[in-house]
Amino acid sequence: MLRHLRKHGCVLLRQGSGHSVYWQPVRRTTSTVPRPAEVADTLAHKICKDLGIPPPQLSCMHSSSYLLDSPLTARLTAWYNRDNSVSEPERVGEGE
Repeated sequence: MLRHLRKHGCVLLRQGSGHSVYWQPVRRTTSTVPRPAEVADTLAHKICKDLGIPPPQLSCMHSSSYLLDSPLTARLTAWYNRDNSVSEPERVGEGE
């Protein structure tokens, strides 16, 4: 999250006991970022909205993006699609 803020021109204004205040000099806005900087997606979007910058991508925020390609994810996706699949409607005129 902090890397994303710095990438978009935000600078550390001051630090509190459990938070940091970042400033976006172009838009002259501030936002408070809790420490440690591991924040939930909704809070990250709120901080970026306060500062007027685009929200970070998932891979930028989480170091566990490797889970998206894991065998467990593939198995769970297949299981979900099996139980929630919608069969294709039969086409009129085929098989006659």
